[in-house]
Amino acid sequence: MVLRKLTETSSTITLGWDTVPTAVVYRGTRKSYVTADGQQRWTQATSAARSMKFQKDEWYLVEALTVADSGRYPSPSPAPEGAVFPNATRFPSEAI
Repeated sequence: MVLRKLTETSSTITLGWDTVPTAVVYRGTRKSYVTADGQQRWTQATSAARSMKFQKDEWYLVEALTVADSGRYPSPSPAPEGAVFPNATRFPSEAI
């Protein structure tokens, strides 16, 4: 996946990329800070869009994520008979 700089200011950068057909969401990571005890920490965000705005930093990583399976606890109650959910997204673990 090739990242492109779309815009840049003195404090932010917006990166874009082409759609990854199998991706359901993109996770963006940037180098962030070192804690008092010397541990490196990163800042992450997720988005379904094909661009992401970051605070300026040394490096940026965007990953295209897919869903291979999911779980839910507790199990949801069955929907009432005849119920219609026009905007619902099914998870792979939920039978149709």
